[in-house]
Amino acid sequence: MSDARLTNKQNQLIYEYAKKFYENKMTITEACEKVAPLINRSKNSAKMYIYNFEYMMVGKPYNRHFSESTAIFFVEKIGEDYGSEFQKNALESIQKYIIETYKKHIEKGGSENTKLKQNLRLQCQEIALAKNLQVDFTEDIFTYDIVDFSSKQYSNNTVTTNHAMNLILYGPPGTGKTYHTINYAVSIIENKHLNIINSYNRDDLIDVYKQYKADGLIDFCTFHQSYGYEEFIEGIKPCVDANGNIVYKVKSGIFKQFCERAQENPEKNFVFIIDEINRGNISKIFGELITLIESSKRLGETEEILVRLPYSNDMFGIPNNIYIIGTMNTADRSIALIDTALRRRFEFIEMQPNIELLENVNVVGIEIAEVLNTINKRIEVLYDRNHTIGHSFFMGLNENSTIDDLKNVFMQNILPLLQEYFYDDFEKIAIVLGDDVNSSDLNRNFITKQKGNYANVPDFDKITLPAYKVNDQAFNNAAAYIKIYKV
Repeated sequence: MSDARLTNKQNQLIYEYAKKFYENKMTITEACEKVAPLINRSKNSAKMYIYNFEYMMVGKPYNRHFSESTAIFFVEKIGEDYGSEFQKNALESIQKYIIETYKKHIEKGGSENTKLKQNLRLQCQEIALAKNLQVDFTEDIFTYDIVDFSSKQYSNNTVTTNHAMNLILYGPPGTGKTYHTINYAVSIIENKHLNIINSYNRDDLIDVYKQYKADGLIDFCTFHQSYGYEEFIEGIKPCVDANGNIVYKVKSGIFKQFCERAQENPEKNFVFIIDEINRGNISKIFGELITLIESSKRLGETEEILVRLPYSNDMFGIPNNIYIIGTMNTADRSIALIDTALRRRFEFIEMQPNIELLENVNVVGIEIAEVLNTINKRIEVLYDRNHTIGHSFFMGLNENSTIDDLKNVFMQNILPLLQEYFYDDFEKIAIVLGDDVNSSDLNRNFITKQKGNYANVPDFDKITLPAYKVNDQAFNNAAAYIKIYKV
């Protein structure tokens, strides 16, 4: 923590901007622009000041880039504005920060120094005694373990959210499943309601997400058919030793490393995101850990379970501060067909096409919401609702878009999906797009039917099967798109 002392006026302004961000009255970008010149540091440093206000509100240990005078000022103002409960949280935030600093000092080989942060501790102790708040700042705190933060004495529910420990977002392609994992992850880590996170400026939210990912609080992987236990948990991998010889060593996989990191920081929430979770072989990837991901079997719970890993022979369990978010494309596999063990241990949130997001999008007189809504209604009749088309394919369109922009969306996304869904059955594709394949109007029909020409094919000269063709010309005509929803 910086020892640079700021004036009360500077601290007052910093507090007001941080409070406005916390109450969703200012974006993080706007707040950073205001705070940076006050502390005479970069916008990234200003961001840490602002986030530290949030950490103090929930009792999390805050970032070290913080003036001690500002920390004390925040404690006093939080008490005035929010009451004793939140003021106690703020004091616990400082207490935890001091303990973490001391532990790191010892881990680096430093000598025991019970005078560490003495001035800060004395000021906090004075506030705690005056307000009758049971937060200890004596030298005794240097005997506390970091894990003590999870006990009732030193915790203020800093690792609690309303989200399920194991969650899968599922739906058709283009419905924003991966997009929304960012919102859920930040909501979990910051202990804020999802509606508050959804109201954030998207660019600011992504910046926050990237910072948490850089800090190791979020990790991400994608399951596929070749993905296995060795990549996810642990396995034997070849490597070259100092003499240039190939040796085989047990290497921890991405999820095991993530669990170890979370276990070292029990006061923080961690989020592990698995994209395309249904494309992997769950039994092969999770192995014996499929039992351990249950919330009641996590470390620290009354029914906690540890297993002995097959390669390292280590005893291993999953910490109770890890949240797992998966995404599942229902066009790849129905929810009814996924691994039963996985389905029992996860809660599912359906993500369907959100037509409302396209209601005001009009491209050269074409109502995009009506186009997508009509296409999806026909797909539900001809196939099912798991194979509808998501709104995200059209989100790049606006009133300034051209017919060429819409053509690109259809040619590069919509038509290939329809061909995949209906196995190149062009009669059904034509029905979805509202085409009359028997019409000779090339301006209005995306799919046309022609008499098959097999004269040059031996023994096929009498075949009368029709040949279907994608009509490029129609994709340049607004009337062709309008007739999808307006006959």
